[in-house]
Amino acid sequence: MSVLAAGGIPMIQKNNDGHIVATQSYLQKMNVGIFFKHYEDLAGQLYDKIQMEKLQNNILSNRLSFSFDFHVKDLIDFFRRVIAFKQSHKNE
Repeated sequence: MSVLAAGGIPMIQKNNDGHIVATQSYLQKMNVGIFFKHYEDLAGQLYDKIQMEKLQNNILSNRLSFSFDFHVKDLIDFFRRVIAFKQSHKNE
């Protein structure tokens, strides 16, 4: 996904409506994905130049969020909270 995002290419995924699918939820939240039910549906979406331009602009605007470096501060904060919690409950 990070390679596609860096190139400004929206992600294509089979539509999983009605199910909990993390990647679909994440891509829908940022409006950077193409979700299809069948190949004719996919072809129709790919030929929609206006929608493809919107998706490309959205993915370019959000591409850094697909990099590891974007999440480093949150990861460090999380690990510090876990360590602090563990240290505060050492003798239990």
